Amino acid sequence: MKIMSRPWVVVVCASLLHFAFIFLGLKSPLVDSRVYLHFTNTWFDHFIQWDSQWYATIGKYGYKFPLPVQKTFVPAGNTYPFSPELRATVFFPLVPIIVHFLGPIGTMLLTNMIFVLTIPIMYTLFRKVMNHEKALWGIVLYSVNPALIYESVLYTESYLIFFSLLVLYGISKGTKAGLIMAYVAGFLSVLAHETGLFMAIFSIRYLRTKEYWKALMFIGSVIAGWAVYLGYLLIKFGQPFIVFSAERSWGRVWKFPGASFIDDWTLRKTHHNVYIDLFCMTLLSVIAISYIYSTIKTDHGFKPTENISVISFETGAWVLVNLLICLTTYLNGNPLASATRLISVLWPMYSFVWLKGTQRQQLVWNISCLFTFSFVGYLGVSFYTHGYFFE
Repeated sequence: MKIMSRPWVVVVCASLLHFAFIFLGLKSPLVDSRVYLHFTNTWFDHFIQWDSQWYATIGKYGYKFPLPVQKTFVPAGNTYPFSPELRATVFFPLVPIIVHFLGPIGTMLLTNMIFVLTIPIMYTLFRKVMNHEKALWGIVLYSVNPALIYESVLYTESYLIFFSLLVLYGISKGTKAGLIMAYVAGFLSVLAHETGLFMAIFSIRYLRTKEYWKALMFIGSVIAGWAVYLGYLLIKFGQPFIVFSAERSWGRVWKFPGASFIDDWTLRKTHHNVYIDLFCMTLLSVIAISYIYSTIKTDHGFKPTENISVISFETGAWVLVNLLICLTTYLNGNPLASATRLISVLWPMYSFVWLKGTQRQQLVWNISCLFTFSFVGYLGVSFYTHGYFFE
């Protein structure tokens, strides 16, 4: 259909598809869990569960919570009182700052607007390396990906995706405005989440083109995000590195790649729990690995290609480093906790640049992925919006 070739139609259709599955999951027959959080006492509480509680509470009280407020985190498995007291500092400040000014509901609405904005930018970047039909399928599968719930709740995923898109788009423009866009996005990405530091990997493009000053400036803009946060912790609490001890208090350690998969399978088998998080991580990991292999095979030398793109060495390296973090991070008692969130931001994998075969074979693959993604995504939405753990 000719109308589907128009970018604005792609944006509208992909957005509606995404929000349709959000609505379906919200209306699932699941009853609210015993730890379902009533934060605003409104319908929007469905989207302010689990880690969203931290972002919303930091936005209201700052990083030091009153003892009565700390007690509200006990049902979700947290200790009382917090140890260390500034345990909340593992949640970086961008989303809490937005919550402070817009409130939880306003921030959630902004988060969904950010998600919608990611679609036209992603489509534009996809179109640089593939035809409209393939780009359209990539956008559709991104919109209903298995972790789709994270892009519509009080989490940082939509912001990280948005900033990484701006970095790639800005660098690809090659103009002064594009460079400034990349600098600002790199800076803000670290304020959103600690893994935003890996945006510095995109500076490889400037090293390949021997624009060393631009590479240094871009790396500096990313590091500046960390410096601003640590500086705030120093001025406010006199403990700039409390974030690292706070991280350890969560029981997160590092193990060989895949250890979390093996142990998560054992725990789920023992406790007869659902396998949704394990399946989701396995599926996305396979797709990400296929993307990395295809990308680095296509652009593997240090001599630069014509321009940075979805299938450039820098983008593949960024996906690879983030994937290694996903595969090696390990939370005692719940090995894959947060891993699905970490891998969900790796949007370039939805370009399926490695997918070969006839047009019919590719169509079968895309439709199969559409049904699989949307079903798993629906389950994820159902669990999260009713207070069940899904990360």
